[in-house]
Amino acid sequence: MRFRVIFTAALASACLDGNSGLASQFKETPFRFLPGVELGMTGSRLHALRPAARYAPYLGLQEQIPGFIVSYQFPTGTAESAATDIGPNDRLEGIFISERFDSMEKAEAMWREKVSAVASDHRAPTICESFPAGGMHARWIAGDHVFAIGAFPQEPMAPNVPHRVIYALSPRATMKQPPGATKISCPTN
Repeated sequence: MRFRVIFTAALASACLDGNSGLASQFKETPFRFLPGVELGMTGSRLHALRPAARYAPYLGLQEQIPGFIVSYQFPTGTAESAATDIGPNDRLEGIFISERFDSMEKAEAMWREKVSAVASDHRAPTICESFPAGGMHARWIAGDHVFAIGAFPQEPMAPNVPHRVIYALSPRATMKQPPGATKISCPTN
């Protein structure tokens, strides 16, 4: 038990802390394409580091990199307002990276592969769950941060939202949990 507590503390400080270097800590995932991006950084710093990121209402900033859509969550972006950009001193609260697929089978295969890769380099997920509307996710919880990888089907009411895998890093308090989750076995190597 003592080893588990020490390992969890090490994961929290090395992998899920805003000063950890997400690109190197989660090199198995698309976070590897975001060198220098850290939770808690200011909006002005993210703008300087990621000049292709543009304001996205009700979110913060968003950019496309080859194969992925990266969304950066900031308080100004999530507030209902007439804002046209995030505040320069707003702090980055979460990062969500979407990878699109033409079938749920392909999304699920990628989900299994990435969950296994992260578990192999770090530790097994804290929990894996499926949802009544389809999809599943694996979550690693360390301290007050959550790292998650989920696979979700095309949205029936929004056909422009395809089958996808989402990689997310966010404070535990703001990571939304879909209702009706059922615990499932996590992928293993």
